[in-house]
Amino acid sequence: MARLAEMEKELSEAKQAVILNAPRHQKLKEISEGIVSMFRVDPDLAGPLMAMVTTMLGAI
Repeated sequence: MARLAEMEKELSEAKQAVILNAPRHQKLKEISEGIVSMFRVDPDLAGPLMAMVTTMLGAI
């Protein structure tokens, strides 16, 4: 449960930075912390998730 709470906190901060149009460096910091917190929810899935994200970003 602590990991989920941490994820919610980090994602909330990332959303707030975007909504408030924070400086670029602040948005990058908050968004990256949100992403990392999602990977920490279930560390066993980090490898497969990274593969999926890499595949999706390759299509951009």
